[in-house]
Amino acid sequence: MGMGKKKKKVGLTFGGGVARGFAHIGAYEVLLNYSVPIDCITGCSIGAIVGAGIAQGKSPEELLEIVKEFADHKPIGIKDLGFGNGSIFSGKSILTAERKSRELAPEMDSVNGRRPL
Repeated sequence: MGMGKKKKKVGLTFGGGVARGFAHIGAYEVLLNYSVPIDCITGCSIGAIVGAGIAQGKSPEELLEIVKEFADHKPIGIKDLGFGNGSIFSGKSILTAERKSRELAPEMDSVNGRRPL
């Protein structure tokens, strides 16, 4: 058997921070302009939001609006000490962050609304 060439895959990994979120959208737009197929997307924080939007087929313009919404809101910390229930953290801040994410981008439900690439 001869060794055939494998098709190269393109994966995107996006990091956190709203400023990076804007940069991620710019990079995505360049890839779109050159018709580069995207096989895999990963990300954390705003990078996960941008990646989810790309996976759902959002345009760069739509993604910009979503990232702008996040930029306009105060950062949500997860430091919510609560020793009353046998736990160091109460989890209220995490629930608040999730609720805020769903308000800003309800169609990007990471569990039920994902779309395979």
